[in-house]
Amino acid sequence: MKAFDVIIVGSGINSLTAGAILSKQGKKVAIFERNHWLGGNILTDETVFPGFRTDVLSAYHTLFVTGPAYQECKDDLTAHGLRYRNTPVPTASIVPGRAAGDARSILFYTDRQRTIEEINRHTPGDGDLFGTLLDEFQELYADLVINTLTSDVRGWDAVKLGTKGMFSLGPSNSLELLGMAMRSARIWLDMNFKGEMTKALLAPWVLHLGQSPDDATSSLMIQVVFSLLEKVGLPMPEGGGSRMAEAWIKIIRDHGGVLFTRAQVDSITVENDKVTGVLVNGERVGADYVLANVTPTQLYGQLIHKDLVPAAISRETREYRYGRGDFVIHLTLDAPPHWPDDRLLEAGVIHITDGLDGLSQSCVDASRQVLPHWPTLTLGQHMAVDPSRGPQGTWILSVQAQTVPNVPVGDAAGQITITNGWTDDVNEAYADRIIDQIEAVAPGFRRQITDRLIMSPTRLNELNPNMVGGDIYSGACTIDQFLIWRPFKRMMPHETPFANLFHIGASTHPGPGLAGTSGYLVAKGIH
Repeated sequence: MKAFDVIIVGSGINSLTAGAILSKQGKKVAIFERNHWLGGNILTDETVFPGFRTDVLSAYHTLFVTGPAYQECKDDLTAHGLRYRNTPVPTASIVPGRAAGDARSILFYTDRQRTIEEINRHTPGDGDLFGTLLDEFQELYADLVINTLTSDVRGWDAVKLGTKGMFSLGPSNSLELLGMAMRSARIWLDMNFKGEMTKALLAPWVLHLGQSPDDATSSLMIQVVFSLLEKVGLPMPEGGGSRMAEAWIKIIRDHGGVLFTRAQVDSITVENDKVTGVLVNGERVGADYVLANVTPTQLYGQLIHKDLVPAAISRETREYRYGRGDFVIHLTLDAPPHWPDDRLLEAGVIHITDGLDGLSQSCVDASRQVLPHWPTLTLGQHMAVDPSRGPQGTWILSVQAQTVPNVPVGDAAGQITITNGWTDDVNEAYADRIIDQIEAVAPGFRRQITDRLIMSPTRLNELNPNMVGGDIYSGACTIDQFLIWRPFKRMMPHETPFANLFHIGASTHPGPGLAGTSGYLVAKGIH
């Protein structure tokens, strides 16, 4: 018996976006979430560090505020309490020196001229060229690329988008875009820029795309990222990321939708190649449509009976690859860090990196399941954007090492003994190494720490099964698993072999990033 028009498995951003759009269309929607909170990777926790509002998982909403879901629902979200804070310095990088006190820093601003001057300060001419290249990208290619990443690329939609894009660009520029899209970040950076500091500013952002600097398409994605950072900065919800989830939830409930926590979907029921509902906590619940915000491994390996899955899809499921792990340390400090440049206290995200080669090496180490000796670090300074997150005069620092193994078998430095993956001893030892790395560029940092929380790839996977092996992007983002090939080559994005069953989430087009676009696209296609 049908209980709902639409059932959505999981409550991440794509689920909440789809739930809101469908509820506003008059559909009776139910969202089932296995965890005790709603929001998936959106989780602001006040119990981790009492007195602080800590974004335990995702934090920044650049892709969301530039995406179609926010553009359509901005007024509703604002009316339900969503407010954004921002900073004029979205990102910066610190490159350690040979001796204490020799660290150098470089900043990126939402103000183009200030960025040009900052880059030129380190390497004369690099800033001017960066401005020229970004102008060219924004004028010629940005609209087409971003539309591709925010549109349904199935069938005739893809043909029309591509035809329109090539017509407006012309043959020469179309070929240039295709060639540029295939370049790695390393090739693009080396062919254009002389300064190591310029490369240190730009290159680490490939990690936020689930790529390495030697992956095809990473040069194109860097230009996309910095165009967006310049346009909208690093918006964060005032009071924590969960404010965004709460706003979506209110919209869904206002339009008759229901949401359940601690509701484990055990299976998706199918009859005659058409979805009929789900089995949740042992109870059968019917629906006309089901949207599954899960990985392909879960969808075709657990939720649908194996005898119903076509052999070709089973094979592609086995071949679907997951990316590197992520190692996270959340820290509270008794005061802002003593960075080598006071301007860094305005930066939303700081990378500590020893350069392009070091970044590549840590990616290679992670792929060999070895702990990098010197991982490039991503430091989220949430209170630089939203001071309300903690008591005045204190600081929160969220540190990520996005180039670590899913399950380590060795240590590149030969200092940490690995016997059984991410054990407590390994977690503590690697966290200490990372803190030493920060101490090298901010003397006295270790003494400022008042509390810390370590989350290894294993722990991330426990929190959210979509982060397989601690892969926060729910699948490797190399070109063979991106755009129309995500997650599979033989099936259009979001479609499944079963009528009225749709696949959404970071494992589907347009991939990871807190944007809600896959949920939005599927919801807009249901009538």
